[in-house]
Amino acid sequence: MYCSQSDLEKRLDPQLLRALTDDDADGLADEAVIAAGVADADALIDTFLRARYTVPLDPVPEAVRSISAAIAIYFLLTRRREIVPAEHLRRYESAVQLLDHFARGLMPLDAGQPTTSPHLPRSSHEADERTFDAESLENY
Repeated sequence: MYCSQSDLEKRLDPQLLRALTDDDADGLADEAVIAAGVADADALIDTFLRARYTVPLDPVPEAVRSISAAIAIYFLLTRRREIVPAEHLRRYESAVQLLDHFARGLMPLDAGQPTTSPHLPRSSHEADERTFDAESLENY
């Protein structure tokens, strides 16, 4: 998992997190519901990043941890069919935009080496010896 329950608790009011995930009405946040929201967020992240990086990422870059938390919170908010607060909608949209930038190589992701996926273009040609070198151009 790219983020944990404690990462969500740092970004979301504990009462709201409890209200979004307390399916058994015991007054506590349901860890299984939170884990499912994080798993859905991580699946979306992997879908974007697999074109350029080997997933799952290990170690997890801090940017990906933050993106995972923002997306998981959005998924948990939409699960209760509440109107998603504008702040969380913006964070979700920004997270998806960042993922798109990482996937297209517009921004670097500190996640080690990019994948050598077979669907990425690769050259099969090596450089030829120089046709014109200093010696052959000496008389011109």
